[in-house]
Amino acid sequence: MKSSCRIWLCITTLALSGACAPDSDLESEGVEDARTLKAPLTQMGACEPGLDYAGRCEGDDLVWCEEGQQLLADCAASGQTCAWENDAIGNNCVSDPSSSGGACGDVDYEGYCDGDRLVWCEAGSLAEVECSDTGRSCGYQGAGVGYNCVGASPGGGGDLATITEIVGGAYFDISQDYGYSDFYGGYDYCQGYGDFGGNNTHCGLDVAIPYGTALYIPAAATVITAGGTPYFQDETNSAAGELKFRLGDGTEVIFGHMSYIALGTNQSVGGGQYAGDSGTANGGHVHIEVRVPSNAYGSGFATVDPLQFFGW
Repeated sequence: MKSSCRIWLCITTLALSGACAPDSDLESEGVEDARTLKAPLTQMGACEPGLDYAGRCEGDDLVWCEEGQQLLADCAASGQTCAWENDAIGNNCVSDPSSSGGACGDVDYEGYCDGDRLVWCEAGSLAEVECSDTGRSCGYQGAGVGYNCVGASPGGGGDLATITEIVGGAYFDISQDYGYSDFYGGYDYCQGYGDFGGNNTHCGLDVAIPYGTALYIPAAATVITAGGTPYFQDETNSAAGELKFRLGDGTEVIFGHMSYIALGTNQSVGGGQYAGDSGTANGGHVHIEVRVPSNAYGSGFATVDPLQFFGW
């Protein structure tokens, strides 16, 4: 999965962290650190008056308040310093790019696993993702990737294909991310699938691939819709457009803007089965949308980021 696409994807979809080298220890004493700091962490007891989540620096120690507990992180133990990072966090352990190895220390793009957390170096900064958030685990995937999120993911009651496998291994890029969007593309329907506050939101993922790229079903499923619907029409074949299928746990997946659909409504399909070909709408791509069952919205579903649901 470590192709030219992953470099771009990771920058746009994952929060870059100022984390440290892979050999640092975590002494959390049962406290989960929401900042995902890699420095040794110590619980100090109840928070002192006035101390908030932004925290303060005591030399190279970061001290802050979280869920009523005062925490201290020894930044120096991981080769970092305590300093102001941004408005969302305030003070944090940050790396000194002038030190040997730069901000990533000895971590390279191949990365490493810290439990189920995948950590790697990209564009001079450490990036990380919690694989367990999508029901996957961190492991060695291959010489082309190194470590990655692998294994089962929520949805089909078993392993799901990755985005790379859905598009048959074709080179791909992301032409529009999941989430808030400055581009108005008729996404009013998204408001029924999430708490987006009325903001213009793209509740799927646009995967840029050549027109006519073969697409494959990610896991055993039942076809719900095979053609039509205005939101997901293809510019070359309006009779195709949307393929929607239901995975084993009720999760619904949409392939939009398809130029050809090889499946029929109510058909049972298997993981890896040929679904049809991608089409075009303002350029060659497939719109992938994932709707998981949810009682929070009148639609009965909530959308999630397909990139996190399926992996790369």
